[in-house]
Amino acid sequence: MRGLDKVHYVDKTSSNRKEIQQGDIEMVSETDRVYLNTTDPIELEDPVFRRRIRVTKENSRTTVVWNPWVTKAHSLLDLADDEWKQMICIETSNVSDLAVDLAPGQQHKMKALGRVADFRSRRAFLEGSRGSEPIFVDLQRPNLRLQRRSWHTQPGSGA
Repeated sequence: MRGLDKVHYVDKTSSNRKEIQQGDIEMVSETDRVYLNTTDPIELEDPVFRRRIRVTKENSRTTVVWNPWVTKAHSLLDLADDEWKQMICIETSNVSDLAVDLAPGQQHKMKALGRVADFRSRRAFLEGSRGSEPIFVDLQRPNLRLQRRSWHTQPGSGA
């Protein structure tokens, strides 16, 4: 995953220690990080399905990236025991010192846009937009679109 190089983050798996991201993010253990002052798009490369997933956002100043890894995956009811190997969560957020304070009656809207492009043609074949909810990427199913709170396959995808 790229797009967060040299960005400060809080590592929630390491007593909220502040770090600076060096290079691309690779999932090699449990990950739960809050990246601070983030505005740039994030890109995931999926070599198995030869696609690139790009996430952009609006009105969000932090990005949460997490994967429960094997131990915590067992405690998540909506995640099968081995599905942690095929997922990453990217959350549009405004947390910690960058939280948005609202008075009664005020509103704040965030937006996350996920776009998937084929490596070969660079043609986008999937686009989904969500409010402030996380975008979950299922790395095992190539032709999915996000709608409401669940994934649906594209017509003719065979998935």
